[in-house]
Amino acid sequence: MNPFLERLITTIISIGSLILPSISGIDPVFGHADFLIEGNRLLISAALDNCYSEDFDTFLKSGETIRLNFTLELFAEKQNRPIAKQVITHQVRYNLIEQRFVMIFSEYPRSVELATLEQVHAQLVRLHRVEALSAKALKSQQRYYLVLSADLASLALVGRKDPFNLMLLWNKTAPRSRSQTFSLDDFIL
Repeated sequence: MNPFLERLITTIISIGSLILPSISGIDPVFGHADFLIEGNRLLISAALDNCYSEDFDTFLKSGETIRLNFTLELFAEKQNRPIAKQVITHQVRYNLIEQRFVMIFSEYPRSVELATLEQVHAQLVRLHRVEALSAKALKSQQRYYLVLSADLASLALVGRKDPFNLMLLWNKTAPRSRSQTFSLDDFIL
């Protein structure tokens, strides 16, 4: 890494570490979580609300890679264990030199460059028609429900021995959404 860039990042993180004890977390929620069966695929669209703060934006602009994981679990009704699970990851990194954000979505095979923090806000916390699993895994007459949760991956910071728990930004609480129960028969195929 460029020595100037490394010093710049270290300085930003050092200054940021002074504010870490004063982080005031927020409580994000899923504003909506919709699912549908299209062909033989179960698709989900969802978005988080109330998930950004000035502290979060400071981390987004730090040049570090920020990872948001969405975990989708399929349960058979009255069962405690998921019968299927999928983790979808969105990550963003701000290029301090080019002053652009680069986002990578695990559900899409390409990266996206964004110019503004507002664009990052719109994209990072949104799932749009993401394939959750094959509808072939669903059995007729069986009732199911989906649980969607989100969490921020810890961040290794220069000058800190332990990784920083970004979930402090969200009061250490992963937002969760549970669907209504449904069966394969509820959908028109």
